[in-house]
Amino acid sequence: MLKIKNINFKEKFAEAHLRQRIYGENSYITLMTTIEFYPKLVDDSIISGAIDIKVDMKDIHSLKDLEEKELKGEIGSVTISVNNDDIWEHNKSDNFSIKLGKIRGRELEITLKTEECELDTTLELISLYTTSSKEEELKKVFSLDDFYSKTLEKKVGTSQIIKYFVKE
Repeated sequence: MLKIKNINFKEKFAEAHLRQRIYGENSYITLMTTIEFYPKLVDDSIISGAIDIKVDMKDIHSLKDLEEKELKGEIGSVTISVNNDDIWEHNKSDNFSIKLGKIRGRELEITLKTEECELDTTLELISLYTTSSKEEELKKVFSLDDFYSKTLEKKVGTSQIIKYFVKE
């Protein structure tokens, strides 16, 4: 269920990627989601778009640690991008609530509430990426048991980015 300004929309897809980084002595995971929705006629305008959610979390050491979390307040950002008759409008909110439910396979249940949006859906967990230079360093702070051992690596500037994909 996706509702923006009290209007229901049908989702095209809902996917999530995780980003791991070390800041100071702590490991942080950012849950980054994209939910696109199909075009719909609303008040003589064709409306379509996407919702992007970013939530930073501390003390997440495995995918299972994401389960049954409730976060509220200024915990990240939600950007609602709406294409209204081929004119893009963007609304960003830093104050929202999100509830992460159960993980089943690669799917994570979420419920989101902002001032303008309500969302109750299941995200497809796709990948984890990190700039930790060695897999051994990452394994100290995050379990890779739910990920394929094959990775994709690329160098961007001086950083080495390693991407792990969630197993089916």
